[in-house]
Amino acid sequence: MRYCHRITVLCLGLALFVWAGCAASAADEKPPDVVLYPKHVSKKAATTQARIQFLKTFSTSADLEPAPDNFTGFVTGRKRKAVPIGKPYGIATLPGAILVCDPSAGHVVILDLEKQAFRTFGDGLLVKPHAIAVDLLAKRIYVSDLQRGEVLVFDTQFAYEGRLWETPQTPSPGSDTVRMKPVGMVLRGNELFVGDLTERKIKVYHKDTGAFIRKFGFVGGEKNDLFWPTNLAVDPEGRIFVTDTLKATVQMYTPKGEWLEPLGQLGLGHGKFVRPKGIAIDRTGITYVVDAAFENVQMFDEQKRLLLFFPEAPGNHPGGLNLPTGIAVDYTNLKYFEPYVAPGYALRHLILVASQFGNNKVNVYGLVVPVQVGEMPSN
Repeated sequence: MRYCHRITVLCLGLALFVWAGCAASAADEKPPDVVLYPKHVSKKAATTQARIQFLKTFSTSADLEPAPDNFTGFVTGRKRKAVPIGKPYGIATLPGAILVCDPSAGHVVILDLEKQAFRTFGDGLLVKPHAIAVDLLAKRIYVSDLQRGEVLVFDTQFAYEGRLWETPQTPSPGSDTVRMKPVGMVLRGNELFVGDLTERKIKVYHKDTGAFIRKFGFVGGEKNDLFWPTNLAVDPEGRIFVTDTLKATVQMYTPKGEWLEPLGQLGLGHGKFVRPKGIAIDRTGITYVVDAAFENVQMFDEQKRLLLFFPEAPGNHPGGLNLPTGIAVDYTNLKYFEPYVAPGYALRHLILVASQFGNNKVNVYGLVVPVQVGEMPSN
């Protein structure tokens, strides 16, 4: 009887431990405070104006993978170690996943939203991955590697397919061959546009064969030249946008490389830049430009007018950025973030921003509109 009593007490104690652990986990999963930009608007604007909402951040595997229950940890004596994202740069998406280049670790991080899993690809192949471009129709992923001087190609199951072109590892003395330093990329039709820091040009290749097609950019110091083309985007009209970090502007070109009037200029005021990095353009033509010095994202309409900037202050607070780099706009993964949307608003698309320092390595924001509006108000 005494032995049975001890067993009963032990089982009851374990049950209470598990119940307490579950209760604690439920208490820990409080909905985050709603963070909207702009923070302060009139009552009328709150019912008519589209806003940006901070939704979630990912910095380690623990921000994605479900936490183990206390009972499992108690029985096994093991604690799962969170795997960090190092210093992310380029960012892109697949249906059900966020892909993040981590040049400090030499791989691309897969934030698998569907399976709530943290994985990587390119280990042992990539050295310093910079940017990433996804071709859903061809089921290919392109990753530029600044150290290797190449663009590596993977399929959408993350299997390695090869290099987009062959690059000599070390040019011979006196050779005209210059080692390329590929950075930002963007796809348009069958063409892959790649920024090259060596020649300070945009080089265009066939996305399937890797055949070189043309190049444009730096010539000799004129206003339409490129000094440091770091990131690229394409708008709904097919124009190519290039952030020039050293000139503190966004250069614009036709697909053939004809120069257009740029967006922004060096300065400390709203609508100006100091160190522009990532760039993305949504389906309506709104341009999002990351500035690593301001540590924010500025939004411009098709007439190059500043609409908004966010966050309103850098730092480790919810929504804050610390040396931000890459940015992407996504329409395919709304369902995973709709539970975070503020009451009274509907989610239109996602804006993902990478930061190289701080607690918020990959911030997910949403463009939200009041539910009674149902569409973006005209500018």
